[in-house]
Amino acid sequence: MQLDVVLVAEGARASGAALSTPRYEPSWFFDEIDDALVDACMRPRRREQVSGETREWLYRHLLACGHEANAKGHHFMAHAWFECAYLTKDDLSAFISSVNMRMRLGQATLASRLYERLLQRTLTDAHREVVERKLKEATGAKTSRSHAPRTAGIPQDEDRNRPPPPAPPRLRSLCLTLAASLSPLTLSPLTLAPHSRPSLSPPPHSHPSLSPITLAPHSHPSLPPLTLAPHSRRLTLASRPFREQLAQLLDPARAAQEVEGEERERLLKLLRRRGHACNEEHEYENAHYWFDCAYALEHQISDLLSAANMRLKLVDISPVAEALYLHVLTELHVSEREKAMAERKLSQLKENTRNLSASQEYTLVAEL
Repeated sequence: MQLDVVLVAEGARASGAALSTPRYEPSWFFDEIDDALVDACMRPRRREQVSGETREWLYRHLLACGHEANAKGHHFMAHAWFECAYLTKDDLSAFISSVNMRMRLGQATLASRLYERLLQRTLTDAHREVVERKLKEATGAKTSRSHAPRTAGIPQDEDRNRPPPPAPPRLRSLCLTLAASLSPLTLSPLTLAPHSRPSLSPPPHSHPSLSPITLAPHSHPSLPPLTLAPHSRRLTLASRPFREQLAQLLDPARAAQEVEGEERERLLKLLRRRGHACNEEHEYENAHYWFDCAYALEHQISDLLSAANMRLKLVDISPVAEALYLHVLTELHVSEREKAMAERKLSQLKENTRNLSASQEYTLVAEL
């Protein structure tokens, strides 16, 4: 497809905390989560006023792409497509599908809370049947998880014995490059009682002048903060969510291959337009969903940079954004403008990392 030069979403980040609803919850350690996260997921969506025909056309294609990604086991991307569908049309079918993807990603606690909230609404008989059935599944997943042995590390999938899918060679190389850039922590495997925290030991070559960073335990009153050595965010490189999100986003197979010609170009333009609109409205999480989908559709570097930039606005030390910038720099067909932006953003991200204050508290997010 021949496309004009497109803009990359950038701009200054709005002051204050950006709304974020990570797709991996800390419930491997906690049975409960904050109401604020549930409220954020259930918030009313701001939707662009478009003609009825365009809205229905876009909604139909977004749902189809979501189901296509789900069928491939690409639940991160399926969630993004379903969220975009719900941002397009106020239809609970899309929202229920997005919650289902959260459950498939291991968010049994959050999913169950969302299903409970949905059951308080006026639902069609079909929707109520689906939500009640999914609530039972989520409750069962929580019960199974509560009886499973705890191992140190980042929350993973429900099936913790399932080996991860083999990473493409370029993705493996990308993760190795990132892992080598900073000293990671060493994890001591052990079995933990419910609600206990993992033992994390800094490597023997940790710099003596660097103070540890305290990670807030999601405001859980009965648990002490989890203290990690500087740069311990590199734990995310070994986590399944980090690797799976990268693999799904950088999947060489384009989405919606049955959509061709002018219709495909129309879909891409709508995805980009909504991504830029969300960025201008400081809705960075929604923006990165739109740009993720735009990149999945046509594999344009500008869309990947936009997706990375939105993540950097959400989390200023985002390991996924860092991986995406490095990926851009390894691509053969990258314009000088795109290369310069990736280098500049990578420098900004590394500066953010160096400037971390030992007194700051961070919530460890494996995904972003």
